[in-house]
Amino acid sequence: MLSSVMASIWSGRTALQAAVERSGGRLVVLASGGLDSCVLLGCIAELAGEVYPLFVRNGHPWEDAEVAALRRFIAALDRPQIRPVAERALPLRDLLEAHWGAGGYQPGFSDGYRANFIPGRNLALLSVASLFAFVQGANALALGVLEGNLYPDATPRFFSAFETLFAEGLGRQLAILTPFAELPKDEVVRIGQALPLDLSLSCVNPIDGQHCGDGCNKCAERQKAFALAGIADPTSYQNPPPPVDWKTHKWPD
Repeated sequence: MLSSVMASIWSGRTALQAAVERSGGRLVVLASGGLDSCVLLGCIAELAGEVYPLFVRNGHPWEDAEVAALRRFIAALDRPQIRPVAERALPLRDLLEAHWGAGGYQPGFSDGYRANFIPGRNLALLSVASLFAFVQGANALALGVLEGNLYPDATPRFFSAFETLFAEGLGRQLAILTPFAELPKDEVVRIGQALPLDLSLSCVNPIDGQHCGDGCNKCAERQKAFALAGIADPTSYQNPPPPVDWKTHKWPD
């Protein structure tokens, strides 16, 4: 079912398929258990022969709920080409908390995209994931960067530079794939509408493994994406989401 949905509503499918074929069909996907990376994983699993999902821990309190959601999502997909989730630790929490200050990383429901900034996030993730890809013999690594991500380690120039750095340091080519980089989150929802999106988790304050619903901007972004996509939100929220007219809503600058 996913293949027909992808073909009908996502023009980028052909480019992704070509990239997967160039890689030899063995890819690593950086997967957090969130909506974007789960859709990415589902799309790539339709096109690749071997897919290695990688979850990188930084020591944050929401990670156990995330990786549990990721495993549930993969189990529901039931695709043999998806290998078991690999976990690697990159303990940066103390440095990040020094950057954020005493309040830590706690973006509120109305804080918007700019509150998501984690310094060096992709630089750190790719440092781990690229070595993992090298060991697995994978020639491509995919991550779910979306449109509007203005951070310096989320640009085409950065990813191209990282490919060069990897080739220089390890003597082998590695393609960095960001097939959603020109898409808003609601388009990602449309692409993945045939997937069990209710099993993904996009929340920094999960309660008993479920979305808080009203306490973080990740839940707000999720609710807005389903509303703009025109698709009923299947997410189970612990607290009722606040009433928001998402079609006219604007995030703060």
